Amino acid sequence: MSKIKSCAWGPGLAITGILALWENESRFNYYEAARDATQISSPHESSGEPISFTSRLDTDIPITGDYIERFISYHKVSRRAAIYSWHKGKDSEGHTTWELGWHSRLEKNSRNSGLQQKLSSRDLYPSHYILGDMRITKDHIHFVDFPVAISVKSLELTNKAHSLKPRNSGGLYLANGKPNNLGDERVIYKGIPNAPT
Repeated sequence: MSKIKSCAWGPGLAITGILALWENESRFNYYEAARDATQISSPHESSGEPISFTSRLDTDIPITGDYIERFISYHKVSRRAAIYSWHKGKDSEGHTTWELGWHSRLEKNSRNSGLQQKLSSRDLYPSHYILGDMRITKDHIHFVDFPVAISVKSLELTNKAHSLKPRNSGGLYLANGKPNNLGDERVIYKGIPNAPT
């Protein structure tokens, strides 16, 4: 009997952990909140309480970025920059370890000496959104849709991007010319597209 109890302990703990994670991740249900909100026919009827208003979200407002002139038909664009560099760490025994790979920021250490990160990460939004007669800023809207990869091959680069002399390969890529691609940088874009409804 003791053996059965000890065998059940592991799966029981795993199930409890999964349930706790599920409960934590589902604390705020946007769909439930929309259902419970007061439905109005005009945005001018709002009383300061949460409202539910259905209309087309205008996405013809372009999103501008530091490296791309404009993104059109996106609600939000995420720009993620990375640099191929060394990361210094310690193993479980306290010995120094070195990892060469893509990192979101340039760590200051002896192996990265002389490197400089030119590209940066940022979330990009239009200046405002138009929903029916309402003008909404990015601080008052939240998207729950999944972003999709954006190829920048056909998009126009800014003068700032041209001055960095990037290679355009679906994302932006700056080759540093050092051995093992050390110091190379890349930017990957993802966006929440305007899905027709």
